[in-house]
Amino acid sequence: MVDEWLGKAIRKYLKEQRYTQISISKKTGIPPDKLSASLNGKRRFTFDEYSLICGALGVNTDAFVHPRLPGRKENDANKKI
Repeated sequence: MVDEWLGKAIRKYLKEQRYTQISISKKTGIPPDKLSASLNGKRRFTFDEYSLICGALGVNTDAFVHPRLPGRKENDANKKI
């Protein structure tokens, strides 16, 4: 899967905030099939799509991404160096 972690994070937020994919599709202009594929990790969001989604949700673009240091595993991100 391409960017499954990003899609999962956004899907989780949509569910928590009771947004539907259709409502986000309408707000952003992203076709429902492309939005669904991206949320399911089958295609990558473009930066523009990601920005539109964040704007529609009223969150900053860093809301769903967390920096990782090269060579470190995702679950190591919270460990002290």
